[in-house]
Amino acid sequence: SSGINAEYGGPTLEYLDIGWTNIRPATWTTLARSCPRLRVLVLTHLQCGVSDEDLAALASLCPDLEQLDLLAMQEFTLAGVKLLLEKCNKLKFLDLSYCSRLDRQEIATLQSFPKAGVKFFLHDQP
Repeated sequence: SSGINAEYGGPTLEYLDIGWTNIRPATWTTLARSCPRLRVLVLTHLQCGVSDEDLAALASLCPDLEQLDLLAMQEFTLAGVKLLLEKCNKLKFLDLSYCSRLDRQEIATLQSFPKAGVKFFLHDQP
């Protein structure tokens, strides 16, 4: 058990940082479902990972998301990120630093995605 009550966030929660934890996607997606005003979600280096399916669920649950931090996540692909960008029209900041599954060419593809205002960060891999 993650120790998080899905009702904890509630309908007024706008910022959620669960980075560097072992919270499973089923838990944080349930939490996101109970927080319709969620604008900022930090999933930095989640030990359980974030898959394309998780990004799809997030895109449908949080269409008003403005900031998403996926730093150091290795499981999702370019397709998952594109889907997220298509559905989250208010997204202004997307941190993809150290997401080694995405190469420079894929990042360039995302930067030319027809969604103005999204900022991408990618640091060189060691």
